[in-house]
Amino acid sequence: MANSDSCWQSKVRLRSLASVVGRKDVLDIDKPLRGVKVGALFQWLGLFSRTGHCMKPQQFEMQRLREGLDISMSITPQQSDLYALLEGRYSVRGFTEQVIEKDLLETIFQKAQQAPSNCNTQPWQAYVISGERCRSFAKSLAEAVVSGAPSKPDFDVTLGFFDEYRQRQVDCAYALYGSMGIERGDKAGRGAAMLRNYDFFGAPHVAFIAMPKSFGIVNALDVGIYLQTLNLVMESYGVSSCIQGALAYYPDLVRKELGLPEDDSMQILCGISFGYEDTHHAANKTRTVRAELAENVAFYD
Repeated sequence: MANSDSCWQSKVRLRSLASVVGRKDVLDIDKPLRGVKVGALFQWLGLFSRTGHCMKPQQFEMQRLREGLDISMSITPQQSDLYALLEGRYSVRGFTEQVIEKDLLETIFQKAQQAPSNCNTQPWQAYVISGERCRSFAKSLAEAVVSGAPSKPDFDVTLGFFDEYRQRQVDCAYALYGSMGIERGDKAGRGAAMLRNYDFFGAPHVAFIAMPKSFGIVNALDVGIYLQTLNLVMESYGVSSCIQGALAYYPDLVRKELGLPEDDSMQILCGISFGYEDTHHAANKTRTVRAELAENVAFYD
């Protein structure tokens, strides 16, 4: 087990790998390892050399090439980690009070800077509020929304969902409200659930994401790439998050909190509430599904 532990830190990753290569008959994600010798499995997958030592990805690829084997579907440790992040991540809407240490916080945002962008323009701007100040702003923002403060987003937030897009939105709402025990006709319950956006779901951290007001959709695409990168970096460090379009609805209140002028050159695009998941919160039982590949991707030969 020593060699396998040096490659992966948990059986979960090992099971994820077996799942990816289509060997669910060997490993079942919901069951313990069934008498499988882990070292033998890794060698079967091509990740151990014949001497039993864990190979680096480059060594792995070279050995497969020397043996004349097809490496097009080879799974490296890095790929397995990425797949585990993509498949394991979900939006969290309930957090503990535990604050992320400053060094880790800076590390997360530093690594997210590796996100690619058009001509390397890096048009994103993140405003991160933490700890007591975050909770204080959440309280005042939620109170402002309840009191009827006007919503004046920096850009057109009309959603305009239709057909399958509208259906996916409805399905998502059913999943969330169902997890929280809120019936369809319970307007008060739904209103309270919506208001939790402005409490940052109890998170001890929130980041408001902006870009220059003069920029358009091309630059917004870059910001979206940054958001995904930031999201996955957080997940890799065990930090949960929820990207919220609702946090773009009151940019004037955000600028006031940050001490920015009303005519600031940056437009607030969204917010991210983040921290450590409260695993007992009902909202965090929510899971959504993804469309079949053919619904979103067309291949042409």
